[in-house]
Amino acid sequence: MLLLTDEDDFNALAAMTLRESVEGAVHRLGPPSASHGVVAPYTGGASLFGAGLTGSELTRRYEAGARVVTRRFDGLVPAGHELLFVVRPDGRLSPVTAARAPAPERGDTLVLLGPPAGVRTG
Repeated sequence: MLLLTDEDDFNALAAMTLRESVEGAVHRLGPPSASHGVVAPYTGGASLFGAGLTGSELTRRYEAGARVVTRRFDGLVPAGHELLFVVRPDGRLSPVTAARAPAPERGDTLVLLGPPAGVRTG
């Protein structure tokens, strides 16, 4: 389950509540800082995309022209792109979390946050 609202406390409380009642993992966007929100900083759980790529940061980058793109894995994550998810050939979705980044393999599809159009990478 992916909790992606822009309400950090809602995501944190929903993650705590749903953790025991869904099959599989529950992931949420992390709060913008360790002191943001009433509940969010204290609930633990698997925050998506690592500490720096919060919901507000995703919004900021999108508004600056960054886009979510998919690409078949050919051995490298393209320069200037951040890995968000790996989609396995059998359809399983493996998210990047603050604690773990899945290792892509040939045949996987990468879901990436690309740089704004016109920004040269590598």
